[in-house]
Amino acid sequence: MTYTLTNVAYTVGWICTDDNDLTMACAMLDEEHGKPPSENRADDHSYVFGNIQHHNIVIASLEGVTRLDRVAKMMISSFPKIENFLLVGTGSGIPSEDVDIRLGDVAVSVPSGRFPGIVRFAGARPVPIGLLNKPSRILLNAVGAVFADHELGRSQLSEYLSKALNDTARPRQDRLFLPHSLHTTTSCKTCRGVKTRPRRRSDEPHIHLGNIAFGDREINDGQVRDLIGNAFGAICVEEKAASLEAFCTDRSSPLVIRGIRNYADAHSEGAEVWRWYASATGAAYAKELLTQVQQAR
Repeated sequence: MTYTLTNVAYTVGWICTDDNDLTMACAMLDEEHGKPPSENRADDHSYVFGNIQHHNIVIASLEGVTRLDRVAKMMISSFPKIENFLLVGTGSGIPSEDVDIRLGDVAVSVPSGRFPGIVRFAGARPVPIGLLNKPSRILLNAVGAVFADHELGRSQLSEYLSKALNDTARPRQDRLFLPHSLHTTTSCKTCRGVKTRPRRRSDEPHIHLGNIAFGDREINDGQVRDLIGNAFGAICVEEKAASLEAFCTDRSSPLVIRGIRNYADAHSEGAEVWRWYASATGAAYAKELLTQVQQAR
């Protein structure tokens, strides 16, 4: 049965990169709600409303929207009781000797080094142009609880994935090319320089915690990707949500969750193959996270 709540009932804002991510977000809801009766007339964005356990959630997509901060500002204005923001979508993994990140894994923005989990850069070189506060303590505590569950084999991620994907098979092709490897054909079948990696024991997505870098352009060069990774200690790079001005205040930063769709290099064969699955892993992690977030008192 669909029911409606007032605007002030919603405490979680979930912002998706695009409509694919929106579809997956909706698949994670325990219940979907009707549109609240009272609205901010200045807010022309479309939202989806629902809940995961006791958390009432308002979801928006950035599809067709130029800037993230415009959506965030309107959401903050229209739903004044939102306490935690999640930015959920797909991103490009930055593999390293320390981080064995692979397609379909999940990257989560957790403070690392001198950065608060999110860092912005401009141009071809990683030059920081703005820092944010850390995510709220309640979200970081939930991140730790979910990570522990994964380490102890108590994760529910596979269950949530199965529901969202309707048992669609996980893509198999996952090749990481050396940073200097050049792309030669549309299929990458003749591209050289594939990095040898050990086989994993399980196909379940791994969770990686660290800095996520947001830039003003798409990265499709393995050497530039690694430069960004080394400069910021970043595990993931993304260009679609570089505008974060709405969160450059005294409020906590959003928690960024990214399913890994490619490796930000010249070899794009995995991007479309893994796009749908990566979107699902990001959304499934967000649901698992919210089940660990305690209700505000």
